[in-house]
Order: sequence, then structure tokens, then C-alpha cells
Amino acid sequence: MATTVLSLPEELVDSVCQSLGKRDVVNLRATCRELKEKTYHQFAVKHFRETKIMFTVDSLQSLIDFATSATFGANKKLFGSCIRHLCISAASFPSQTLDKVNGLPLDKEKDDVYRFWKDADAEKDMQRVKKQRRKAHARLMHEQRTLRKQSKDVQLLATALSGLAAVDTISIVPAQIPDAHIEYDSIYNKLPWGMERVRQAIGFYPESDIKTRSYWSSEAGNLEKAYHENAAWIVCATLSAIERSGIKKLKTLEILVPFSLDRNIPKNPAVTNKTLIPSRTISDAHFESLRHSFSTLKTLTISVEEHYSRGQPRAKSLKWVHRFTDICPNVEKFSFYANNNEATSVYSDIVKGLAFPHLRSLALLRGPITYEELGQLLTTYSSTLEHISLEKVTLRTKDWVQVLQMLKALPHLKLLELGKVMYVTQREGITYYWNTERPLAARNSYSLWYDPGAQPGQKDRLQITHEAGPEMVTRLDKQIWLQTPPEIAIETGW
Repeated sequence: MATTVLSLPEELVDSVCQSLGKRDVVNLRATCRELKEKTYHQFAVKHFRETKIMFTVDSLQSLIDFATSATFGANKKLFGSCIRHLCISAASFPSQTLDKVNGLPLDKEKDDVYRFWKDADAEKDMQRVKKQRRKAHARLMHEQRTLRKQSKDVQLLATALSGLAAVDTISIVPAQIPDAHIEYDSIYNKLPWGMERVRQAIGFYPESDIKTRSYWSSEAGNLEKAYHENAAWIVCATLSAIERSGIKKLKTLEILVPFSLDRNIPKNPAVTNKTLIPSRTISDAHFESLRHSFSTLKTLTISVEEHYSRGQPRAKSLKWVHRFTDICPNVEKFSFYANNNEATSVYSDIVKGLAFPHLRSLALLRGPITYEELGQLLTTYSSTLEHISLEKVTLRTKDWVQVLQMLKALPHLKLLELGKVMYVTQREGITYYWNTERPLAARNSYSLWYDPGAQPGQKDRLQITHEAGPEMVTRLDKQIWLQTPPEIAIETGW
């Protein structure tokens, strides 16, 4: 009978380490060589279960080497077998960002920079550093263009995916600088492999969108266009790599970087016409072949690019979304980020032919939808929907009460999230805008979670809201208190 940790078999030590944090596992491994050998698996799982890369030769090649050759433990298991979630950053190096390159030292406070500028010799060094960084930026820009034009990106990523047998989640996310206020362990808040070396080479972190738009600036418009083109390329290359690698366990695909495929896509890879994305990378034939890889997909998230004209949102065709809805028959959770795009054809695509016959969760975020479109969605999937989330949605309807009645009629609804839903309605020729803010917004940031099950001795929450509905329309600043455990207030106003 085992009496000490050292005497426990490796399987039990592995089970114990499952409940420990990363630092605890590292500290345990530092105690002795025997425990170090027995904890290799959990060490690898905790550190590499979620891995983030970007589309550079250095980052992609590192993933290949890690997945197919790096081993651990006495049994020489591949590290690649530990990766379950592969996150891909949409970082890119458009020529328009060359102006951001300077010779200033990294991580210096303003007073240090000021003193640095006062030094005449240091200014010469800055010119030298700036020249080196511009060369590095040009090299990375040329490298990404070569990857795209020759479809080497697909080849490298497909080779890596073929060695990641356990991957069941792939996310494509915007490039961003880690935020100290976000949970440290979140993969979305980490730098991709090779990013720190890139920063050392060019002097800044590459991005994938414009943080502050200047609609009057043609330079900003050109940069935004370049970012959108690169985002579409990275998404298409990832899809093609998934198809080529033949992975069979993919359950979640998150495309969180705004993109668009509103362009001519070749019928097959043999087409030689010049296009932004080569036919070898993506074509209609690739999408059809993806049907097999996506047959196991349970969660699908799509974020479409914003389309502005003179600072105002405009419609941009979303007919291409059907390429995804047609090949994901087993999706149970669908999230759609409209990003203020006024085109709503995507909703009819979701309904058409019952695109997701097993849909249980529907999330609509950051965009407009009419009462009729929402009603068509809810009616089509009424037999399966259990969770609905509306976040920063503009709902065009005649009466909010009708929406509540429609939601109330769903037989299987278990959870309802309403976060900053604005509805636009007209009464007696006057247009009203009514905002549903987050409950108790001043005290916490949680959405309203609604359980339609009747509480003992109390009315159903939506029924109470329905009874107060007409008064909400006439007095937009009315506060409606919903008496269900726990007590939650919905603050309404302009």
C-alpha cells in the first residue's frame, strides 16, 4: 500500500495534478527527479493545452516542430498530443503600418524618452535602429505575402494540424496587446508564439484592425482595407488547412476576427485567375470537402466585418455566410457577430432549409434584426432552442411586448440573456428608442439570466414583464422590478 506521494503510481500522481494549478505543478516537479518524471504529462497539458500562434514562418514552423518532434516523459510522448485548443492570431504587416516604425527604445517611460532625445549620439543610434526595424518589417511583410501567394501557409498549418490529434477547438482571433485587467490564464489574452521576437525586431506589436477610426482619412481607410483582406486570407488558409489535414475531432470553430468572403471564390483549385486569395488556398471545392471535417462541429461562431460610409454603418452582402451554414449540419450553438452590418440576409440563410436542425443555443451580437426575422428564427427552431442571447442588438419591432410573448411561447427555453438590447418602435408617428441595460449595471457586469420555470408561489418573470409592457412604452424611464429569487432590476431609459 502506498504511504507517500513518491510511492504512488504515475497514474494516481497524474490524477492528483489535475486539481493543481500551473505553478503548483511546477513547484511539485522541483522537489525531486522522481516526481518530475511522474508529472510530465500534467505539466505538458497545463502549459500547452491551449496554444496560440500567428501566420509567420517562424510561428508555424515552431508549431510543427513542437507537434511532431518534441517529446516528454519516459514514454517519449509527443507534446502535440496535449494541445486541445489552437488559437490563431490575425496579426499582419500591411505596408501602411511601416509609418509606425521608429527608433525609440522599448518599454521606456516618457521621461526616459525625453532624455534619450536630448542625447545627440543617441539620436544617431535611433536612426540606425529605425533603419533595422524597417528592414525587419519589410521582411515580415514580404514573408506573409509569399505565404499567401504560394499557399505555403496552408501547407505549414496542415502539417502541424496532422500532428495535433487531440485538437477539438480552433479559434481565429484579432491581434491584441495583453490586457492586465483580463484573466491571466485566458488564451485570448496571451501573445502568440514568436510575437515577442517580432516586437523586438520592429518595435511594436502588430495589429489586425484600427482601434480608433478616422473616417475622413484615406490612409486609415486603406489600412482598414488591408487588415480586412489579411483577415479573410487567414480565415481561408485556416479552413483549407483543416480540410487538408483531415482532423476528425473538431467540435468548436470560433472566427472572432471580423472578416468577409464577399468576393469571387473560384469553383475549384485548378482555376488560374488572379484573386486576392489563390484558388489553391480556397475554392468552392474546398468548402464542399470541409463538410466531412465539420460533421462533428457543435459550436460555430462567425464575426463579419463592419462596413461604414462616412462614419455610418451600411449594408454589405452577407450571402457568403451560407457557405458555412450549408456544411455544419450538427451545430448546436451558433453565435453571430453582425458588428453593425445592416445586411440581414444571414438570418434567412440560417432559417432556409433548417440549416442547423439540432440548434440549442443562439447568440446574436452587435447588429440589427427585425421583429419578423427574429420571429422566423424562433419559430423555425422552437422545437430545439434552449438558450437565446441578445447582446448589443437593435431590434426593430412594433411592440416589445410581442417579442416577450414570442419568447414566452418557446417550449424548451431554459436561459435567456438580454444585454443592452435597444428596440426601435413607432407609436402615433413618434419613434421611440428603448434600451435594456445590464441588470444592476452599477454593481456588477452580469447579464440577466432567465429561467422560465415558475417559482413557487410567484409569477413567471416574463409574465410580469408582459403585464408592465404598455407602461414601459409610454414611460421610457420607468424602472421595472422583477420579483424572482434573486431580485433583479432592469433599468430602462434612453
